[in-house]
Amino acid sequence: MGILKTGELASKKTQRLIDKKKQEVLTLLRENWREEMVNTQLDSMSHRYLLYVPAQNIVDHINLYRNLGDRDFIWQITKETNSEIRTVSICGKDKPGFYSKIAGIFFLNHIDIVA
Repeated sequence: MGILKTGELASKKTQRLIDKKKQEVLTLLRENWREEMVNTQLDSMSHRYLLYVPAQNIVDHINLYRNLGDRDFIWQITKETNSEIRTVSICGKDKPGFYSKIAGIFFLNHIDIVA
């Protein structure tokens, strides 16, 4: 029945893990965000995202969204520990071709996208 309501199949165990992750995110954001605002954000996220993305990364992504304001996009670049890899997190307003333009800019600047 869950798949009919949400469009996603999640076992009870998976749902417990997702609920635990949501609680972690709420705890991390409690000082800066109202709980209802965090819940609104969390409810818009896919189960797969909530299951596999670490709580701190979700917090960082929510904060990117919060800081977007009137800008078309905002980004955050972090360096992986003991690696030359950088993670670029991008939050932008939905426009046709948005991500393909970013991928093109990365390509023109010889920046490999590995994931």
